[in-house]
Amino acid sequence: MLKENINRLDRELKEVFDVVKISETEDKSKFFFDILAEKKQAGKLISVRLLVEKRELEKSLVSWKYFSNTSDETSHLVECVSLFDSLSKDIHNVVASEKFDSAYLESLQSVDDVVIEDYVEIKEDLVGLMEQFGVEHLETHTTVEDNVYTSLGYFKHNLRKSDMQRVEMALEAAGYPSFFWNDDKLLVKYYN
Repeated sequence: MLKENINRLDRELKEVFDVVKISETEDKSKFFFDILAEKKQAGKLISVRLLVEKRELEKSLVSWKYFSNTSDETSHLVECVSLFDSLSKDIHNVVASEKFDSAYLESLQSVDDVVIEDYVEIKEDLVGLMEQFGVEHLETHTTVEDNVYTSLGYFKHNLRKSDMQRVEMALEAAGYPSFFWNDDKLLVKYYN
């Protein structure tokens, strides 16, 4: 029953949130599901982080807690009780009604700002990775659609086959699975 309920909750949350992460944690001999859910709302990216004891998800009436400031683990934990059948709606209501500390709400950045910061960080990370192999960054072409940046990084290289394989392994390990070799050029496709 626990497995079915956590899978159902995950599925229902993914219907109303853009990102859902569920992990297991332990505190003082109690086992919890630590759930983080994020969604874009009014041009901002709002997150809710909650804790639910594992045994609670086997009941029809579920006790759960969420952080009043998602970015601060020491913030007040707001205690809630929901019917399991309405748990995902109640979690969504916390975000939709913005039931958080005012400090948290004031700290939220616009989605565009977050996307641009992520894009710059990813580009710098990729260029730094390639420099480790002596691969020169030529240029980057980026398109934007629905706040998703798709970029093609163009690099020039003079690598042996064995070094090319090391570069491929490093790219994959760093989370860049889309790349193409074309003579002395390397194209890396990435998103954020």
